[in-house]
Amino acid sequence: MVKVDNPVKNYGDFHLHISMEVPDGTVTGIAGKNGAEISTIIQAILGLIRPDAGHISISGREASELSGTEKTETPTPSSAIMPS
Repeated sequence: MVKVDNPVKNYGDFHLHISMEVPDGTVTGIAGKNGAEISTIIQAILGLIRPDAGHISISGREASELSGTEKTETPTPSSAIMPS
């Protein structure tokens, strides 16, 4: 699960404030008008920028502590494992 817990990022007059959860195994889109914080939140999830406050976690681990490979690995749900 990707959990975005009220990260804050300030760039002059721009202020990021968003919270959301994306459960494992789901596809989620983020839509909005230009300047609606979309690229900023994606950059924060990917670790390209650090929020001034708040938390972003991936599979229960703080996103800032994960390597790029760990962020892109998708856990296999146990229900998808076929018996041999």
